Amino acid sequence: MERKIIIFVLLLALHSISCKESKNVLNASKNNSIVDKPLVIHFTETTGFDHETRTVSEKMFNHLGRELGFDVIQANASEVFENDEVMNEVDLIVFANTTGEDLLTPNQRKKVEHFIEAGGGFIGIHAASDTHRTNWEYYNRLLGAIVQIDPWHTASDYVATMKHTDNHPLLADIPDPWTKEEEYYYWDLNGGTIDTERINVLLEVEKTGPESYDRKRPTAWYQELPSGTRSFYTSLGHMKWNYEDPTNDFRKLIRNGIVWTLADKLNQKN
Repeated sequence: MERKIIIFVLLLALHSISCKESKNVLNASKNNSIVDKPLVIHFTETTGFDHETRTVSEKMFNHLGRELGFDVIQANASEVFENDEVMNEVDLIVFANTTGEDLLTPNQRKKVEHFIEAGGGFIGIHAASDTHRTNWEYYNRLLGAIVQIDPWHTASDYVATMKHTDNHPLLADIPDPWTKEEEYYYWDLNGGTIDTERINVLLEVEKTGPESYDRKRPTAWYQELPSGTRSFYTSLGHMKWNYEDPTNDFRKLIRNGIVWTLADKLNQKN
């Protein structure tokens, strides 16, 4: 109970901060409960291309929070990472369709790195791999890839089939094979890279065209770091409709990602 009161006061204080470009620093979704729940930062700021999935992604995380038993801080500006008391309480950070080179200041990056080194969880969704492409190597390793540019991806409505490459709880209830309309990222050229030595691949999409970068390639993977951090990323999630239907397979994949990255924290705090 004491923790929830502290976080509520912190959120009220953060609402009063004047944030860059007149954006809201965050919008808290706190469930009324005396139970000490895990805390998730759902971060959606963009300084590059904006997928405009912010609102539907926020709703999805709020819904999953009520279902699974975690609280959500909806953050559309990086100032949230500067608050030590919030960072000391958070259990999972999600970069959801973030873009741009200048999202986090050097000090904010250090706060996130400290969180990861202390064992905090991380999830990246779709354009999270088009974030801090050249100026934050720690983040690139944490996520596991940088999407290539020019071209970045297939058409946004390309229909292709993915197959499981692992038998893992992250793939629970995900069809195998899985045929999906999606914007499938490329990894190979023009600044693109994928760290196949570090990541554990979960899903691969079939060849999507005639070019070398159209090869069969990963669309979801995980890492388990020495700190105890669990990191999950999927390049899926371009269109708004992915986030809106509670029964679709993309939402199941994100739900699995939350359950896996929070792991014992969901069990201990609920």
